[in-house]
Amino acid sequence: MRLPKLTNTIMVLLVSILSLQTQAQVTTSTISGNVTGTDGKPLIGATVRIAFANAGINKFTTTQSNGNFLVPNLRVGGPYKVTVTYTGYQEKSEDNIQLELGQNTPVDFKLETSAVSLESVVVAGRSKIFDNQRTGASTNISSRLIRQLPTISRSADDYTRLTPSASATINGTSFAGRNGQYNNYSLDGAVFNNPFGLDAPTPGGQTSSQPVSLDAIDQIQVNIAPYDVTQAGFTGAGVNTVTKSGSNVFAGTVYGFYRNEGLTGKKVDGNKVVVPKLDQYQAGFALGGAITKNKLFYFVNFETEQRNDAPTSYVAQNSGNVGKTNTSRVLQADLDAVRNILDTKFGYKTGDYQGYNLKQKSYKWLAKIDWVIDNNNSLSFTYNGLDASKEKPAHPSAIGRRGPDFTTLQFKNSGYKINNKLQSFGTELKSSFGNKYANKLRLVYTRFRDTRDPMSTPFPVINITKNNTRYIIAGHEPFSINNILNQDAFQATDNFNIILPNHTLTFGASYESFKFANSFNLTGYAATLFSNADIQTFKDSVPVSGAYVFGAYPLDVDVNYARNRAAANQWTFYYLTVAQLSAYAQDEWKVGKNFRLTYGLRVDMPSYGNASFKDPQFNGDGTFKGSFTEGSPTFPNNDNQVLFDENGNRVTNGVGKQLDNTKF
Repeated sequence: MRLPKLTNTIMVLLVSILSLQTQAQVTTSTISGNVTGTDGKPLIGATVRIAFANAGINKFTTTQSNGNFLVPNLRVGGPYKVTVTYTGYQEKSEDNIQLELGQNTPVDFKLETSAVSLESVVVAGRSKIFDNQRTGASTNISSRLIRQLPTISRSADDYTRLTPSASATINGTSFAGRNGQYNNYSLDGAVFNNPFGLDAPTPGGQTSSQPVSLDAIDQIQVNIAPYDVTQAGFTGAGVNTVTKSGSNVFAGTVYGFYRNEGLTGKKVDGNKVVVPKLDQYQAGFALGGAITKNKLFYFVNFETEQRNDAPTSYVAQNSGNVGKTNTSRVLQADLDAVRNILDTKFGYKTGDYQGYNLKQKSYKWLAKIDWVIDNNNSLSFTYNGLDASKEKPAHPSAIGRRGPDFTTLQFKNSGYKINNKLQSFGTELKSSFGNKYANKLRLVYTRFRDTRDPMSTPFPVINITKNNTRYIIAGHEPFSINNILNQDAFQATDNFNIILPNHTLTFGASYESFKFANSFNLTGYAATLFSNADIQTFKDSVPVSGAYVFGAYPLDVDVNYARNRAAANQWTFYYLTVAQLSAYAQDEWKVGKNFRLTYGLRVDMPSYGNASFKDPQFNGDGTFKGSFTEGSPTFPNNDNQVLFDENGNRVTNGVGKQLDNTKF
């Protein structure tokens, strides 16, 4: 009986991982332009200076044979100042330029001769939203917008919804109608998805935590359909986020937010409802400045969120609350009876069924160092982390109705605490070589650790019904039996640019590796999670060790099994490594003043390895046999199944046949 379960679990694992996508990462901006004389002829070899004084950025380049210049890999934000000088011509500059993430900002100049001595001309900054530099549908959320627009959740999702095609769904934000799991999220170039694909698309989603503080975010870009071979792996949107950096100006914020049930609405569709207890506060700080002026900068941020609220507003029914809007159909007398029977018979503590709160905590931090090595090289290092937890009741709908609500109530110890921990280390080296060559190298390692802490001691799941509908839930939370998910992601990306008069060539390669270790033991404390029994059957059978589980045998059998399994402390683990090597080339050809053609080629080669499992073997009473079943990647399926391909042709299955589940 274990073979189908294990095989199905392995297949779910593989299907989840096969949906992994190549990550798209954008962390910088570009300035380009054209320099001519008043006669419209290009000025060859004009000196272009690009400066961001407070960030120590001071870059020089020269115009090419057609008067064009381009400087990639610039830090986002500003203000930047671009100054052009040429022998025999008047100096000209444009300042207050704000660079947006992933955008190419055009700055063109027409220089006048200096036959007559004149003061240098300064041109005020202008909007660059509509120009021929953009490469597809995208939305940029600047630091100004993040500061000025209101947000309730203090989440980046509140801002990405500015994208016209965005809509909020249960699986995160949907873009262009695609499921949120098909989006790709990056932070300073680091993988910021939930690579395994469970629940929310970003880290911390299972604990309802934001993975990075809003006060640490500088800019956000949402790409729907970019024409850029360096970005790939999403059919929804590529959401790129860059964090703040320090500058010569010391700056900081200290903030705090608080709310309770008094700030929650008390009517739904005009009907008054009971609002459960709530206490929530969020506080943090951010600091940025210079360690060495114009050379070495720092930015740090820390934030915590603490929340304490009731799992439901419904309470057990007694003679004093019949007919009230928050009174459940579940009788207090029945809850007390179930609790007393389990305690008396097995010494099992169910916990309370009302009057308790669940806690949610999160701590997030970020530290960033930016080093301007010289005018041609800069190095940045980012470290960010998340430590979040959330207490939850048993899943409300998995394996049938479980509440807590009007119909079904559950005991506190049937719940669990989920823990999300993340640490990410990233470094990025940006270099330029003269006015024709530029390079960006990025290395990122991210460590995800997700675990569950059940509130219950080892015990079978108890599903009690009334009138053939789930009524009371007790016992251990079945999805939280040694539920562990370890994920390790490594990324290396290098992009090299060759800047020619009418062409900007990009050559790049990337390597990504994801390692997974997962322990999931749904029936680890026996199969009672699939069994239901009426409340009266429970009261009559359990105290006297009568037939109860599936109406066939006493609950005592599964209680003993669960305790033996816990004592053995041996659990099933699944392992998988997924990698992808990519190479790409692109040419951005400026055919004419108002015509730009971009074309390229990208090749992605995925690979899969270390697909294996280790499954401990047990006796019928839950004691460990001392042996394991191991496979790679799973048991062979040699059943003579009737299968067809997409063209309706019969497909054979089994080892060495057309469909071989032991091979990728």
